[in-house]
Amino acid sequence: MINDELAVLALAYGITGLTPAKIRAALDNADDALSALKDALSGIGATAPGEVETELAAAEKRAAKWESLDMQVLTCLSSNYPVQLLDVYDYPPVIFTQGTLPAFGKESGFAVVGSRAASLQELAQARDIAFAVVQSGYSVISGLAAGIDTAAHQAALECGGRTVAVVGTGLEQAYPRHNADLHRDIVASGGLVLSQFAPGTPIKRHSFPMRNATMSAYALGTIVVSAGEKSGTRHQVQAALKHGRPVVLCPQVVESTTWGRALAADPLASVSVAHTPDDVIDCLNTALTLPSEFFHDVQLALI
Repeated sequence: MINDELAVLALAYGITGLTPAKIRAALDNADDALSALKDALSGIGATAPGEVETELAAAEKRAAKWESLDMQVLTCLSSNYPVQLLDVYDYPPVIFTQGTLPAFGKESGFAVVGSRAASLQELAQARDIAFAVVQSGYSVISGLAAGIDTAAHQAALECGGRTVAVVGTGLEQAYPRHNADLHRDIVASGGLVLSQFAPGTPIKRHSFPMRNATMSAYALGTIVVSAGEKSGTRHQVQAALKHGRPVVLCPQVVESTTWGRALAADPLASVSVAHTPDDVIDCLNTALTLPSEFFHDVQLALI
């Protein structure tokens, strides 16, 4: 890693109390990452000579330790950091990956998400949609959770497609545990497992909405197969609309949730309802041709 990348790592893990939002603000307000680190250290009274160099050295040791666990550590300044994450305001300053990063730095894929406690019919629907995504030349992106996520990942693997898991834990652990083999299969297949959480990070409830926001940013659009009224999937829908990404809802989401009905009826929302896998792909391909101004208007209306 070059010094600017190490400086981002130091901001994220060397200074207590700096949230991702504060790190992004520090980087935006400084000439470069080293200046941002120096300003942050000054802000906590660490102004002794050599403080910056000490933090850079500590960051380098952290990176080496994590990379020894068979993962890559990327900062938002790394040349191979996924470019689509930088399109959004809430990008993670540091990510950890296992597997194969996308060619040319940008993934062409759609997120397939839904309930952990999905019905057999919904699981079959997720599989059919994942097949259609792969057959259309896209990657299948999901969260490695039980239920819809697992069905989507497995379907992509079975038909020889690329699948990406964006997870809400450190990469050294599988969550849920019974998906450890699926995690390994995704990596072995040439897919990717990505996390914004460092190894050893405790599993916390608030980590999963953060994961959903990153998955939304990583994907070209989000397909919701099933969801409840208070489902965590709703966090991803909200993030996708704020990110200017199209959303496709399966009919049961509209039928079973007030928010699904409201979005489907909103002429400003970039939300479609699709009844078949082919309809899903058609809706997303159509949405991707819309000018960026369309999504900007939606963003302003919904925030």
